[in-house]
Parts: sequence; structure tokens; C-alpha cells
Amino acid sequence: MQPKITSITITVHNLDRAYRFYKDVFDLPFEQILIESDHVAFFFEQGISVVLMEGVIEEPSLIFTQEATSTLEVDQLIRRAREAGAEIVEVPLVEQSTYAGMFQDLDGYLWEVISWNT
Repeated sequence: MQPKITSITITVHNLDRAYRFYKDVFDLPFEQILIESDHVAFFFEQGISVVLMEGVIEEPSLIFTQEATSTLEVDQLIRRAREAGAEIVEVPLVEQSTYAGMFQDLDGYLWEVISWNT
């Protein structure tokens, strides 16, 4: 498996305010922005996206997303993370058209492992 981080999710207090801020900072054309009811994604040419997700947060947090090529690869990476001491936050499962799980690393950062091939 080749590691490939495809997105970084930033939790924000106010999605509308954060959207306007990052839209002004990144100055991306509208075609590179996806606006949904619970998140906004900015897509960059290098194949990485920054996702803003509104939530009840005490401190700012990040979620790194590792893209896998298969459900088996998701399971393997989650298992290796658990064996290395990570806490499994979400056991891998199929949701919509993805298969994903999430772990928290030793320093508290969240990592989502996702496959679009379910």
C-alpha cells in the first residue's frame, strides 16, 4: 500500500464564517468548492482537499484521511494502527458508497481510513 493522504478535515465553530474565510484565503473558483449541509470541501490541484465540518468543539481539531484501494486495505491499516497502540474510534463499515474506519493516534490526532471501492 502506498500511503496517500487525500484530505484534512478541520472542525469549526461556525461553518458559514469559516467558509467565507477560507474561500477568501484560497481564492478558488467555485467549481473547486463543494458545499453540503454539514460540510464544505475545497479541492486543490494536487489531489488533496481541505474539508470544513461544523461541530461542537472545545478545541480546534484535525482529521487526516488516508485513502485505501480496497476494503481489505482499510481493515489492514486499522488493525496495524490498533496493534501499534491507537484507539479505534470507528470500526470500519460501509456507509453510502464508502468503506471507512477511524483511529486516534498516540498524540490524539484522528485518522480516517477510507476506500471508495466497496
